[in-house]
Amino acid sequence: MKRSAISNIACISVAAAILAGCGGNGNGAAVPGAASGMQGVSSHVSGAAAVIDLSGEYAGKINDSEYGEGKGTAFYAQYGNAVGGVFDLTFKEASLSASISQTISGDNVVGNSDGGSGSLYCAGTQKATYDTSTHILSGSYQTVVGCTGEKGTFSLKHQCYFKGGGEDVRPEAGLRPC
Repeated sequence: MKRSAISNIACISVAAAILAGCGGNGNGAAVPGAASGMQGVSSHVSGAAAVIDLSGEYAGKINDSEYGEGKGTAFYAQYGNAVGGVFDLTFKEASLSASISQTISGDNVVGNSDGGSGSLYCAGTQKATYDTSTHILSGSYQTVVGCTGEKGTFSLKHQCYFKGGGEDVRPEAGLRPC
């Protein structure tokens, strides 16, 4: 059975986000505690450039070159400009899951995904844009290892955001805490 490119891209992206959280700031710092990772970037260091907060849950549509139209849900955790999580894809003929690892720069989100089943392994790249007025993450993906040539597009609506300890880290109108 051929894995979806998005599934593969998602898995690689999560792995990269985990690695980025393990000292991706260049000073070899340890992985932050769960509370600080879930707090989000709205509590960024004073004077630092603001980073959009993608943490939370998403749902929307997928269009894959191998499986056709489907539905996707995602769970993103964020620390600084590194975001990772799990992307679950449901198509008529298959249900897939991928790990995602991405980096945020402005409203652009780029990264990798990784997925596999049995001896099948697929890895790919992903690029997306987050619209802060509609709270929609839309983009494309393409596999580069295994499942080569599979590609697709997605449009995921931000359903809710993760709320940090004691402080509402995402007060934007239109989104609610998970």
